Amino acid sequence: MIYLYISESELVSGFNVEYAAGPFTLFFLAEYSNILIINTLTTILFLNPAPPLSLLVITAQSINTPLILTLGLTSAITGG
Repeated sequence: MIYLYISESELVSGFNVEYAAGPFTLFFLAEYSNILIINTLTTILFLNPAPPLSLLVITAQSINTPLILTLGLTSAITGG
């Protein structure tokens, strides 16, 4: 039998070995910026931005409507 001795760090983060300092930085910068952009877009779409004059007023309808729509779509997709 042939045993390959690989440390856990090489298995978990093997892509770290493939990049030098510059590409490694750009890779993680792209990944984290993608996470921030997706989180921002999801928050904006979920909270339904209000007109500029009523930014300080958060009504129950503006919170419940996306929640009910999300739950309704989830139950329609899952059949529950």
